[in-house]
Formats: sequence, structure tokens, C-alpha cells
Amino acid sequence: MKAALIGDGQIGLSYARSLSKLRDTACWAGLCGVTDGEAIRLAEAAGSPVFRTYEEMMELAAPDIVCVCMPPHMQQEYVLKSIERGKHVFCEAPPAVDADWLKPAFQAAEAKGVRLLAGQAERFAPYFRDMKSKLDKGAIGAPGVVHIQRSAPYPAEAGDRHADAGAIRDGVISRWLPKDIFLLRWMLGEINTVYALNPRAPGVDYALVTLRFASGAIANIAEYWGDAERYRYRIELAGSEGVIRYDSNNTASIEVKRRNEAGDSIETDSPSVRSPYDEQLADVLRCIAENLPPIVATEDIVTAMNIAEAACISLETGMPVHLNGGERI
Repeated sequence: MKAALIGDGQIGLSYARSLSKLRDTACWAGLCGVTDGEAIRLAEAAGSPVFRTYEEMMELAAPDIVCVCMPPHMQQEYVLKSIERGKHVFCEAPPAVDADWLKPAFQAAEAKGVRLLAGQAERFAPYFRDMKSKLDKGAIGAPGVVHIQRSAPYPAEAGDRHADAGAIRDGVISRWLPKDIFLLRWMLGEINTVYALNPRAPGVDYALVTLRFASGAIANIAEYWGDAERYRYRIELAGSEGVIRYDSNNTASIEVKRRNEAGDSIETDSPSVRSPYDEQLADVLRCIAENLPPIVATEDIVTAMNIAEAACISLETGMPVHLNGGERI
């Protein structure tokens, strides 16, 4: 299967690394929109040309699948263009700022006889799989309270638009909250209520979201753009008989730190044989090749986006939003 990639940033680089490893299932046909030096070297080492534009790549590379690895507000255009060309499409979740366009996108993909798949790489991370396994085995009893903290520097491409109170649908809530909702629904089940706060200022986007589950469990999620340190993720699940904790800064696996091309920041990676991005992309390629359902169901991504939209409504009204099966009541 011939695969092309459009995108940049850390997500684009992560999937570029994965494409360079999965040569048994995918031939890397083209790369565009990327400025990261490592991604370009990976493509060239795999014999993949680097194109200046999406149109040039599609005409000359003729891929079977297009991996769209861009910020949510930029993905829709390339997803729809690729479907119109009769290509399978994979994009990292959330695939857009809102989910309204996804239904017609799925219909267009079905009409063209292609697959539209959204990814959630953390679903394949060993620490989340371990948490899910422990919860299923009753290792901490009945789950009661979950605390999640995500923090990172303010995204360079965000500019000042996130300081505008009217732009809440293109900030930390739209980009990060669907990921946490997806993972928490997978581990703890349906969400009945969402309540959100979102203090914002130039260079700062801070969300506080409380979720109540049908089981009675409660999750408190704090997400922050504006930290001076690199990305960090922390989660604590407290149950009736124990606690599970994970902190990305205290991972037990070996970390490899590399200075980036410009020399102005440090990237951290793990030398594991297969990363979550490898596992995610391998599952996508397998599903397309064998016409199987993906591990990450796109319907669950859409539901997570709808619940994140309910959080935005909570911000606007100052009131909790009640849900039934992910839909607002």
C-alpha cells in the first residue's frame, strides 16, 4: 500500500517515524508540508520524494492512503480533498475543531468506496493499556475519582487568537479534551454530566473540566498551554481499594533526549521497538488492507468531540451540561 503524509510539528514527525518503520505493510510514496529536518531525512532514506504542495504530491505520488497530520483547524480541507480523489484517509484526533462536517465526510468516503479513519495514539500506549487492564481486573476496586493534568508550552502556531474569549472552540479544549474524554470513556464508560471553566489570557489557555460518569465516578481534568517546560501528562485513578498513578516525567522506561534541528529545544523519545504511533498506524493499514473495523472506532472519536462541544456550551452558559449516550439532553 502506498502512503503519503501531509503535516508538520510533533504529530507529523511521530507518524513520519512510524512510516519509516512499517515498510512491510506500506511504501512511503510522498511527503509534503513538512519543515522538520528529521522527517525529511526519514522520507528520503525510505526513498520517498518530498513535495512542495499537496496537489503535486497527489498527482505524482498517487498514494492509496493519505495521513493528514495537522492541527485540527487545518485538517478538514485535506481530508475532504483526499476523499474526493478516491483516497483512504487517516488523521490524528481530533480531526477538526467541531464534528459537524464529519457525517457528510463519512458519507462522501462511503460513496467513493474509501475509508476515513481517525487516530488516538494514546489508546495504544503501554501505560494506558496497563491502566485499563488493572481496572478490568478490579485491582483498585470501584473507580471513584480521576485527576488528569496535561501541560505544555503555548503552541507557536496559535498566535493570539486563543486569547479571544470567542475562540474557545480552537484552543486547549478542542485539541486536548476530546483525547481525555475518549480515553476515559474507554476506561470508565458513559459520561452523564460535563462542567467547564476556561481562564484565558495572551499566551495562556487553561481549562478545568469536571465529568460525572454513569457509574458515579468523577473526573477532574486540568489542561494548560503556557508552561515553560515541555509536554507533561499526569493521571491518578482512585478506587475503593487502591490508586493507579502515571506521570510522563517519571516513566520507568529509558528516555532518549535529542536536540532539535534548530538547536533551541530538546525532544524526548523512548527506544521502545514500537511506539503508540507505530501501533496506531499499523492497525489503520491492517484495517484498510483486510476491510476490518479499527481498534479506535471513529464513532467514539465523534462522541468525544460532541462531549467536548458540550464543555464549550458549559463555558458559555456557566452551567453543567447533561448528556445521554454522548448527546446533550
